[in-house]
Amino acid sequence: MRILIADDERLVRYSLKSMLEEIKIPLERIYVAGNGEEMIEQVERASPDIAFVDIKMPKLNGLEAIKAARKLAPGTKWIILTSYPLFDYAKQAIGLGASGYLLKPVSPEELEKTIREVLQENKKDNIILNEKFESKINALFHNTISLQQGNLDFILSAHFSGTLIVFDSYLEERSRLERQVAFCSIIRNNIPDLLTNEVRIALLILPSGDLATIGAWAFPGEGREERGGKQVIERYFNLVRRFSERHTTDNLRITLLKTAECSSYDMLYEQLRRLIELSGLRSVLETGKIITLDELVRENEKQGLPALSICLNGLADAYRERNYLAFLKAIEALDKTLSNSAPAAVSVQKAMMRFLKYSLDYQSDVIPDDRLLDEHPLIEKLNCLGDKLLAAKQKTGVSPADIVNQVTAFVENNYMHDIGLAQIAYSFNITPNYLSSLFHKKIGATFVRFLTGIRLSKAKELLLVPNARVSQVARQVGYHGTRHFSRLFKHHFECYPSDYHKKKSRPNFRRSNL
Repeated sequence: MRILIADDERLVRYSLKSMLEEIKIPLERIYVAGNGEEMIEQVERASPDIAFVDIKMPKLNGLEAIKAARKLAPGTKWIILTSYPLFDYAKQAIGLGASGYLLKPVSPEELEKTIREVLQENKKDNIILNEKFESKINALFHNTISLQQGNLDFILSAHFSGTLIVFDSYLEERSRLERQVAFCSIIRNNIPDLLTNEVRIALLILPSGDLATIGAWAFPGEGREERGGKQVIERYFNLVRRFSERHTTDNLRITLLKTAECSSYDMLYEQLRRLIELSGLRSVLETGKIITLDELVRENEKQGLPALSICLNGLADAYRERNYLAFLKAIEALDKTLSNSAPAAVSVQKAMMRFLKYSLDYQSDVIPDDRLLDEHPLIEKLNCLGDKLLAAKQKTGVSPADIVNQVTAFVENNYMHDIGLAQIAYSFNITPNYLSSLFHKKIGATFVRFLTGIRLSKAKELLLVPNARVSQVARQVGYHGTRHFSRLFKHHFECYPSDYHKKKSRPNFRRSNL
C-alpha cells in the first residue's frame, strides 16, 4: 500500500508520517508533498492507494489538485485534511470522489480507523474490477468481444503471465471433475487478498476445454514507479504451485505449463495456444511440476519425443473414454514407435512410467537408475490393461455419442444466450477438457467454432427481415458488439451483414425466392 501526504505544514506532514510508521506502513511507501503542484507530480509518479490532502495549499488548493490528479490515478482514495469542518468543502470533496475527511489535528486512532475503512473499500472495489476483468478476458478468448471494443483499457496496457493447469488421472470423469472444482475453489478463495488497484487475476476455461489462470499487472509508464504488480502475480503463481503439490495423490497429478511474460493480450493468446499444442510433451518430461513454454519448444525439437508423446497421450485419451478399440490401436502405435526408435533416455523412460501410472493406473516395476524400458513387457502389460478395460462395465448409462448429441441440441436451442463449454460439461458431471475432446472427435470442429457457425447461420435468417438492424441481430444471436459481429460474419460469408441485409431483404429478391 502506498500513501501520499499532501499538506503545506511541515509539522502536519511529519506527524502523519510518524503515525503511519507506528501502524507498520513502510517508510519507502510514504510520499509527501508541500503544495498542490507537488502533489500532482507525486500522484503521477507513485499512483498512491490513499492520499491525505489538505484543502488549503499554495499553488493549487486541495480540491483543485484532486480534480487534476484523479485522472492520473483513478484508483486512489482521497481523504481531505482540514482545520475547519466546513460543509461546502466537504460537499465539493465528495463530488470529486473523496472517501471522507479528517479534522486536524488527526489522532492516531482516527488515522488507523480511516486506513482500515479505506482498505476494506479498496478490497471490495478490486474484487468488482477483477470480476469485470475475468469476464472480459473470458469473452475475448471465446470470441464474443474483440480488442477494438470499449472499456478494455486495462487489458490493452497490461502485461500478462499465464499458466495452463493440466490434470492427469485415471479416475472416472465425475471424480476428476470434483477434484478439479475443489482445486479451483481453493485458488479462488485466495485471489481477493492478492488484488490491488493494478493487479488482476483470472481463472477460466479456454475454448479448448483446458483450465488456465492468468495474471495481469499494470505496466508503469515513463516516469512512473514500478508498483510491484509483477511480484504480486509471481506470488500468486507460487501459491498455485503449492496448491497443486498438495492436491497430488496416488491417482491424480497436476502439471503447470507456464508462458513467459507477455507484453500484450495477443502475445498471451498465442503463447497459451502454443502451450495447448505442446502440452502432450509432459508425458515424456515430467508430470506434476512446472514446465515453461521454452522447455516444451526445446523438447519438441528432439528426435522421437513428439511421436512418443503422441502415442502416450493417445493411450490416455482412449483409456479415459473407455474405448477398447482405440486403446488397442494406441498400444499398436506405441509398440511401432518404440521398435523404430533408439532407446529413450532414462529420464524420459521414468517420465513415461509416471505418466502411465497416473493416467492409466499402470503399475510398473521398481525403476532402476540404468535403462529400464523393455518394450515387450510394457506392451504385454498394456494389453492386459486393455482386457480389463473391455471387461469393465461403464458406470454411466450415457455414451460419449449421446453426450455430444445432447450438447448440439442444447446449443441449437440456446445459442442466443451466454453459454460456454464449462457450464455444459458440469451439467454432465464431466470436465470441460473431456467434453471438448469428445465434441471435436464427433463433430470435427471445436465447440466454439460450432457455436459460432450456429449463431451466424441464425443471423443470416434474421437479416432477411426487411426492417432488421445489424446491431439488433448481433444481440439476438449472442454478440455484445456490432463491429465484432460484422467481422465474424464477413470472415464466414465474405460479405458484411449490412451488405447481406440490403441485398437479400429487397422485396424483389424475396418474391423471386418464394
